Amino acid sequence: LLPNKTVIITPQKGEKLKLLQLAKQNAQALFIKEKSRYSHQEKQLLQLQEILKLERFPQKIECFDVSCLAGAKTVAAAVTFINGQKDKRGTRFFKVPPEVKGDCPALANVLQRHLRRQKINRDFADLIIIDGGKAQLNTALKVCNDLDIATIDIIALGKENARHDKGLTHE
Repeated sequence: LLPNKTVIITPQKGEKLKLLQLAKQNAQALFIKEKSRYSHQEKQLLQLQEILKLERFPQKIECFDVSCLAGAKTVAAAVTFINGQKDKRGTRFFKVPPEVKGDCPALANVLQRHLRRQKINRDFADLIIIDGGKAQLNTALKVCNDLDIATIDIIALGKENARHDKGLTHE
């Protein structure tokens, strides 16, 4: 054999052939599993689009939540999902300036900062989900309107009677 020459050996019999066949079976099984999972996620996203009457297929979804401790130290978080899978690189934490008081003003501050950055990169989400009710939804819509952004579907999720339990409700 020459030193810089690549040689491909294909086993014809014996233990190495069995290992090669096993590797091929494993690869096929993994491919079928991944294809099935992706198909299932795509079907769920299509159902989400239909149920929520979204303008666009929700390939990229961003979820926002604002939290404050006794009215002080307000923070927010954004979590991103791409094709139904959580995108760790899309997770963001925001410190809200202390002079910004209240849930809706804090949400407006965070969304303005986030969407301005996205506007520069032209990398908008297809759907933004806000943890909150009508007031938070109207705040998000106003921010998008002020920034001349009309290409994002926005929904808000309100809790029934301000419930904070983990049970599902009709809302």
